Amino acid sequence: VTEGVGGAEPAAAGPQGAAHDAHEFQRLVGHTGPVLSCVCDEAAARMYSSSVDCTIKVWSLEDNRCVTSVTAGKKPVTHLQLVGGRWLYSTAGRKMRVWDTSGDQLVCVDCVRIPNHSGNVRCLLVLASRVYLGCQDSSVKAYAMDPATWDTPDAARTGLVSPWGTNHGPSDAAVGEVPARDADFSTPEVGAHVGPVNALVGARRGELVVSGAGDAMIRVWSAADLTLVRTLR
Repeated sequence: VTEGVGGAEPAAAGPQGAAHDAHEFQRLVGHTGPVLSCVCDEAAARMYSSSVDCTIKVWSLEDNRCVTSVTAGKKPVTHLQLVGGRWLYSTAGRKMRVWDTSGDQLVCVDCVRIPNHSGNVRCLLVLASRVYLGCQDSSVKAYAMDPATWDTPDAARTGLVSPWGTNHGPSDAAVGEVPARDADFSTPEVGAHVGPVNALVGARRGELVVSGAGDAMIRVWSAADLTLVRTLR
């Protein structure tokens, strides 16, 4: 996935007609800024990409075209995670959004904004019906999500984002600002990281949350309540 104007183009050829990179099969061109995250849905033959251009684009892996594009707020979209082949989680600035990918266009069905003092969301992890957000203020915050409420005709309104499906959509100000939501629980101050949390991964079948941060430490937390289990130095 590269910057440029929409469409797909073949890999560049070298002097002897061979591709510069033997592993490069096709370039998906459409984003107007650096790409920050990609996820694939092999069952649906689709790929989702996000960029500093504030968009999420959906690509067909059958004909390499951009199927649809949505403006996902006013900040670079830094992280994507696809859950259950349908729900696409994204982070941008202080917000985490959930998108329904089952239709022809992406529809935002939920949105969480962390408090201003937490800074921006740096990473996310979805385990079962809970999402964990790694934040700029060194914390990991947990929010319970209820997918049952998303599969309704009015679900798109709860996210305060319209199902735009184009390169341009209304700003957050046009559809109403999302109020900040306190986490259900978060990592304690004692034993917490001393730098932004840049990576999250689940372990032991969802029983543990592992975080990496700017303090050069990896910490392991209980997924049930984010109590510290151990520190890897």
